[in-house]
Amino acid sequence: MSRVQVISKGLVDILSLENLPVAVKLLMNKDKIPAGLEHPETSLPSFCSAVVDASRGKSLYLEAKDMKCLDANIVLGLAETGTETNDEGKPSLGRVKGVVLSPLAVSDAQPDAVLMYIDPEQAGKLLQAVTYELRNKNGKKRIPTYAVGGEVLLCPAYVMSRAKLDAKPYVGVAGRWSNLNILTDKLVLGMPLSVLEKGYENLRKILPTPLTRVGKAESQKLE
Repeated sequence: MSRVQVISKGLVDILSLENLPVAVKLLMNKDKIPAGLEHPETSLPSFCSAVVDASRGKSLYLEAKDMKCLDANIVLGLAETGTETNDEGKPSLGRVKGVVLSPLAVSDAQPDAVLMYIDPEQAGKLLQAVTYELRNKNGKKRIPTYAVGGEVLLCPAYVMSRAKLDAKPYVGVAGRWSNLNILTDKLVLGMPLSVLEKGYENLRKILPTPLTRVGKAESQKLE
């Protein structure tokens, strides 16, 4: 079992996650597309819905044409900001050529960030673990400290972008529109894999008894 598989399974087990952690990778070159990934058969309404699909076991490759959400395309770098348009009247393509989303457990590439649909209690436990120093320099126990991004962001695209740029956790709401295949009862938590790895190791020490939930993501089928 690879290191990312251990982390993904461990988070699901300890926090009783109902949705799998999602690895997100921005591609600057189309030649880097992992083998076997294809575009969605139909255009997705939003990046939010793509993250939900990946958290339920699907691996996806997206370009600007695959998402109807202009904000997400701009934030992710798939489309340019401003008023410049192409011959079809659409925003010009950005420097990012594509986005790969997959369950962390099956991710082949080092992700730019990991996103999780998570409830407030689960988020609190993981954020505590991420920022928790078990011992100070003198070897004594110390009170945990908390440091996450200052804003509460509106969608997974913003969470992913800020977590990648600032290399620290960010929290967002899962979405605002019920017709976009989103999880309105959960938060979106995003952070770099290196930060998540630290959180996972601390979580094993400070939360010896797993949280109790009705459903777990292990039942999701990986595609």
